[in-house]
Parts: sequence; structure tokens; C-alpha cells
Amino acid sequence: MPLTKKGREVKENFAQEYGEKKGEEYFYAARNKGTISGVDACDPIRGYLDSVSRGDSAAISTACDRLKGK
Repeated sequence: MPLTKKGREVKENFAQEYGEKKGEEYFYAARNKGTISGVDACDPIRGYLDSVSRGDSAAISTACDRLKGK
């Protein structure tokens, strides 16, 4: 799945800290658990749900912008 700029940076930081293989495992485990969000480029619904769960009042407009490719 494509990653956002944030996702690539976070994944790279995990790799630097834990090594290439373990860093990738920890990154995807954290993403799947929901510890980190906003790392998937093609999953606006997941990002929207993460925003709503955090109480983000601008979640709907953010999701619409993502769907429009902005």
C-alpha cells in the first residue's frame, strides 16, 4: 500500500532505530494497531475514522479533500 510522506519518514525512522527488517515489522504493527495514523496514501476512510476518533472537527472536510486528491 502506498505511503504518505509522513508514512515514509516514520518507516525510515523505525528502520534506523530497529534495523531494516524489525523496523518494518514494528512500523506496520503500529499502523495496524492504530498507534500511528495518516501514513496510508490511498486509505482516506481509515484516516477519516482516525480523525473522528480523535475528535477532529475538520475530519469531514479533510476526508473530502483527500478523496478529491488535494
